[in-house]
Amino acid sequence: MKVRAYQASDKTICRSMFVSNMPRFFAPHELPDFEQWLDRRVFPALAHDQYFVMEDKGEVVGCGGYYFDPQRNMVRFTWGLINNALHRRGYGRFFMHYRMQHAANAFPDATLAMDTTQHSWPFFQKMGFECLSVLKDGYCAGMDRYELILPPNNKP
Repeated sequence: MKVRAYQASDKTICRSMFVSNMPRFFAPHELPDFEQWLDRRVFPALAHDQYFVMEDKGEVVGCGGYYFDPQRNMVRFTWGLINNALHRRGYGRFFMHYRMQHAANAFPDATLAMDTTQHSWPFFQKMGFECLSVLKDGYCAGMDRYELILPPNNKP
């Protein structure tokens, strides 16, 4: 598997993978936000804002990134996903570990955090994250928002 920086030419496949994860993992109303996020990736990435794609045998199988909030000394993971047809094959674990390691190396003293739904929470719990709070229907009806943090002793 290979992880590389996102390029504008990746937008179509990333959008397709996002749609493959709707409506269980992402609400349809989030698609325009994701597309705008991708459009902002075409400029040279700042050190505090990273977005990647993961390939296996030349095929893009996932995308995701993070940004650093210096005011809070916090890294937040963003828009991480694997093509839905390829779930439960180890791609998500490999890719999340890569992003966690990359962020921890770039910002060793920062808190690592993210938000997710009840559908993905068990995966991130296995990755060492702890749940700080749950907002019922926080994304939309039926999709609760879980605020997660990676305790310092669980950092890669």
